[in-house]
Amino acid sequence: MKKVLRYFIGIYQIIGGLVGFAIFYIFNSIIKISVNGENPFSLNNNMAILLGAVLFSLSIFAGVTLLANQKIGIISSLINQYLQVVNLTATGFQYTFIAGILLNPKLVLGDAQSPFGLDFIVYGRFQLFIQSMMDQNTQVIINVAPILLIIFLHKMKKK
Repeated sequence: MKKVLRYFIGIYQIIGGLVGFAIFYIFNSIIKISVNGENPFSLNNNMAILLGAVLFSLSIFAGVTLLANQKIGIISSLINQYLQVVNLTATGFQYTFIAGILLNPKLVLGDAQSPFGLDFIVYGRFQLFIQSMMDQNTQVIINVAPILLIIFLHKMKKK
C-alpha cells in the first residue's frame, strides 16, 4: 500500500507541475495577457512569473524524488502540499497556488439556492498580486486535496 500511495502522489505532483507550467506559460508568454493592465514581462511581473516557475518546479521535483524513494521526497512533497492548502484574496493582495486538484467545500450565506457547495477542479494555477485592486472582497479558500495528501505523507514519513 505504501508503494502504491508513494507512486500515486509522485505521479500526481509531476502531472500537477507540468500542467501548471503549461497553463502558466501559455497564458503568460504565448498569449501575452496583460496583468493589471501591464505586459506580463514587465519588471513588476517578472518576480511573480519566476516564483510561479519555482513553485511548479518544486511540484515536479517533489514528485520525482518521491518516486525515486529519496528521503527528501517526502519533505519536498510536504512543503509542496502545504503551499497549496490556503488560497487568499484580500484588498491589495492575492495568493493562489494549485498544482493538481482544487477540492473546496463551500458554505454560502445569503440568497443562494443551496447553502452548500463543492468546487472540484483539476488544473494548475499560480497568482500573486500585491497592491492590486483586483478584488475588494476578502476570501479564504481551503483546498482539501492537499490536506488529504499531507495526512498520507505524514503516515508514510512515520513508517
